[in-house]
Amino acid sequence: MSGGSPRSALDGLGARLVAGLVLLAALGGLLAVEWRELFPRQVATTPDPNDPVAVCIAERSRQIETLVQENPSMAGQKRLFLERAEAMCRATAGPGGNGAPPPPLPSN
Repeated sequence: MSGGSPRSALDGLGARLVAGLVLLAALGGLLAVEWRELFPRQVATTPDPNDPVAVCIAERSRQIETLVQENPSMAGQKRLFLERAEAMCRATAGPGGNGAPPPPLPSN
């Protein structure tokens, strides 16, 4: 036998171009679906001084930022801390809340 095995159609330039287009389409689809998760909007607003919930959330967010800066090992939990702080502020300072100030964050 001389010349080796015959080339498959999948080895050709056309098949490689199609595979590249499929890859780009898949990546584009994933990017479109996850766009807001990958690139969240950073809205820098100052809290309304008349809104106790917004003031509470802003204060807690600053405390959480400081906590994460002091303890980099807690960076993975930052999102959870912020979600819980928002829920706590809405429960304590929001409509129907008891108006009690939130407990202080633990310090290390």
